[in-house]
Amino acid sequence: MSAGNDHPRSALAAEQQRLTEERALAAFNSTEVQAAITRVIAHFRADRNAAYEDQDELIQQSAREHLFHACLMAASETPLRPRFVWTLCHDHEWMGMKVPGSRFGQDNSDNGYRLAYIDGNRRYNITGRFLDAAPVDWSICVIPAQVGENLFADTLGFIGRESVDVAPDGSFQILCDATPTEGRRNHLCVKDGKILNVRDTLGDWACERPCLLDIEPIDDAPQDSFDADRAKTRAAELGETIARFFLEHLQHGYFESGPINSMNTPWSAGSAGGLLTQASSLGHYGLAQDEAMIITADPMGAPYVGMQITDIWMLSYEYRTHTSSLNHAQAKQSGDGLFRWVISGRDPGVYNWLDGSGQRRGTILLRWQHLPGNVIPGLDKLQTEVVKISELKDKLPADTVWVDSHARRAQQAQRKRDYDKRVE
Repeated sequence: MSAGNDHPRSALAAEQQRLTEERALAAFNSTEVQAAITRVIAHFRADRNAAYEDQDELIQQSAREHLFHACLMAASETPLRPRFVWTLCHDHEWMGMKVPGSRFGQDNSDNGYRLAYIDGNRRYNITGRFLDAAPVDWSICVIPAQVGENLFADTLGFIGRESVDVAPDGSFQILCDATPTEGRRNHLCVKDGKILNVRDTLGDWACERPCLLDIEPIDDAPQDSFDADRAKTRAAELGETIARFFLEHLQHGYFESGPINSMNTPWSAGSAGGLLTQASSLGHYGLAQDEAMIITADPMGAPYVGMQITDIWMLSYEYRTHTSSLNHAQAKQSGDGLFRWVISGRDPGVYNWLDGSGQRRGTILLRWQHLPGNVIPGLDKLQTEVVKISELKDKLPADTVWVDSHARRAQQAQRKRDYDKRVE
């Protein structure tokens, strides 16, 4: 898809995506990858968290999605013909294909993630165009290996929307090479990099869209070096590496490092290799059938605040029709300026319910992006409390928005319509 097309379809439903998904599906169905899925399932089943009830279906789903992501990456490791590939996403059906999900690593349901494989010693030209309402945040990170390939996402280079000159029609170009940026606009230093990680962060799902995006080498004729046999072997190895690394170092090492039913002090995600403009608070929860967890947070002037829960195998809970995430544009803000979300296994009737599809155990991730420079995040900006579901009306402010079953169904239906706009 050309970034200059006057009447584009979804920026995600590009020809480069279709080709990569076709190749990934072939690899996914191979003996090598299916064997790797079996090994990941066995590894997860041997983990301490597998002892909790109702985990086996989640384990199997997580193993499949880790490996399909790996297939997408293996199918796109062609540095002389790089492609931005949409991944870390729900399953979808389009362009004549049924495509499995590729979520992992506590993926942000507000992000359209696209990854491209490059050679950090070469030069590339990125062309793009923002459509309709631009994402509330947009950035490209340069990292030295695939995400989760024995690293989180160690950032070597970064460019955000604020460093890109955009034409009146929304179009832009970015030069990528190994020279230092040194304040240049529309320039990204890719020295020692292998992956470009693009995040289109969507606040208002009803109108914000991922941007059109393409990349081409400057000094070399495009050369597609894809090898189907190599892709099978590479995907099997990569998927297993990612699954094992993130379970040990992310799930256990970060999300479960503190007491259950708590969240840590907000900290810079960039310090752990994540998004440089993001502050985060992490935690994990385990609730009884009659319990709920109230999370109260100060937006602190951030233009984007995203709250979500995920399962304990590092996949987002279903977010197309369930409110497993509610960002600043979706959640109802209290009159005191704070956001309050409620986690519980069953619907408590609160509009800001974080819905884990019936699961009472999971991980919590709260993100603030582009905090004002004078703001210092601290635990005074975030509180958690576990209460009985029957106590919620006494614990929440008087202006809390409550819903009945009819209003909940309407909320969920609107969410699905809004989600579909990013892929239609």
